[in-house]
Amino acid sequence: MFFIIFLSAFIIQSTVCHNSDSSALLDEPPSRSSAYRFFFKTLPNDKDGYLNCGGFDTQWGVNGGKCGVCGDPYNGARDNELPYGKYTKDLTVTRTYKSGSTIYAKVHMIKNNGGHFEFRLCPATALLNNETIRQEPHDWVQEVTDQCLDSHRLEVLGSTDGNRWCWPIPDRQQQGVIYQIKVKLPQGLRCERCVFQWTWVTADNYGWCSDGTWKLGCGPQTTHKACADVQII
Repeated sequence: MFFIIFLSAFIIQSTVCHNSDSSALLDEPPSRSSAYRFFFKTLPNDKDGYLNCGGFDTQWGVNGGKCGVCGDPYNGARDNELPYGKYTKDLTVTRTYKSGSTIYAKVHMIKNNGGHFEFRLCPATALLNNETIRQEPHDWVQEVTDQCLDSHRLEVLGSTDGNRWCWPIPDRQQQGVIYQIKVKLPQGLRCERCVFQWTWVTADNYGWCSDGTWKLGCGPQTTHKACADVQII
């Protein structure tokens, strides 16, 4: 009985309290925190590889899995979001694309912990139209919402597992590589400025899968996000 209780406690500890050292950058299109690396006149962020929702314990233990849309802690300063984020003070559109075109997103993998990538897009109309969106716990004008981003998920072309919305990382042993992922922009969507969101769901922890098995990468995981500003014509 003691062994069963101890084992259960160990499993809970390993899945709830794991902090990841995973690190990656959104290089293409250049994200708000990383644009300075591509000679845009924006505020440098030397922690741009660690936009991980505040870390596993903060995201899942404190915020119930919630995260800022650009990787900031849900309950903390939104440094990468308008209107008050310090990395948005010199907001710059870093790329221009054609509606419905196929583009290559590039992710610079610094510390690879496996998992998969997702990409989303949302027209940044809220602030441009002076439209006020209120969301707890922050009483501020929100530029884009998770609902808008989820309605414009970008199709991943050539995904190895057949999932058109996710790109599985092929080899978690690869470090320091730049992954190129082919994604398709929505046909007919145009914007003076859209927010391009990259999400990396790592595979740090073991957890219960939907089929009832216990595997690495199932259940809550450390999550990274980054936002870039693009124009679609």
